[in-house]
Amino acid sequence: MWDPSTPYARNAAAWRNTVESTSRRQLEALSSLQTTIRKSTDLRKRSLPSAILAHLDARSRSSTPAWLPQTYFREMMNLEGAFKTLGKFSTNLDISIKLPESAEWRTAKTAWDRLSRQHQPVDQAAASPTDIQLAIDLAPEEEMRIFLALLWISAARKGDVANLSPSDVQFDAATGRITLFIQQGKGTYARKSKYRIPTHAPLIWRPMIADFLSSRSAEKRLFSRHLASQRDALDALRRANAHMTCRAVRRGAIQTMAKAGASEEAVMKITGHKSRDTYHRYLNWDRDNELPHRQAQEAAMALTVALEQGL
Repeated sequence: MWDPSTPYARNAAAWRNTVESTSRRQLEALSSLQTTIRKSTDLRKRSLPSAILAHLDARSRSSTPAWLPQTYFREMMNLEGAFKTLGKFSTNLDISIKLPESAEWRTAKTAWDRLSRQHQPVDQAAASPTDIQLAIDLAPEEEMRIFLALLWISAARKGDVANLSPSDVQFDAATGRITLFIQQGKGTYARKSKYRIPTHAPLIWRPMIADFLSSRSAEKRLFSRHLASQRDALDALRRANAHMTCRAVRRGAIQTMAKAGASEEAVMKITGHKSRDTYHRYLNWDRDNELPHRQAQEAAMALTVALEQGL
């Protein structure tokens, strides 16, 4: 595997065929698998799909707590993607390995996909303004405090914010207006283009944002590279709420804007949602929207009335 401490061994375009954070996750997964197989005589005798599944089983058991089915399935898909573009990670091979061609892999993939859907929580966690402020207050590093603040006020994905450069942020400290120009991350793939997020910083956050932007103005990146892929942000959030996730920040920001009366069109312009169905899932629309709940209750009351009249 290519060692990131050395110059990239291939044409740079090969590395950029996916979001950079995805490429790095795939490289780390391949390196971990390679280390495991080198240490195990048994795994070296197995087929590649079988060895990968045994490796994932061991990682799941050694994790504290053990992986949820969603995590297992996500790690499977990470390695499937890595082997599909194996040539970009290898220094001496230029090949592609399609794991779904293996019957063993396909059946395991189907099983873990089904289990992951069954274990999805009914109500997805959503961060509250109190959660975010507490996480910022508890974060010891200035960089993490600013990262969490921008994550909240942009309702963006972690990778989109982590890949910002100083020139991508326009900030008016007097009014609190911020415009983020997203050039890298999953959001650009979803929208199929670079995009801008117009947003606003609360008064109490403005001095720290202004100071941080000033201190990073000469840097190539606004944040350290590892923020896009490592657990630092998750750990910072869980200091405030043990059930929090990075996705919960985006979900909570969207719900907060909607509850404040912002129109669907306005919120979807910020979040980049093209489908109202997807947008409504972020709102827990089927649980929280009062109108369909009231209509359902009124319809159900007919059952009670009919029963009472029959007695």
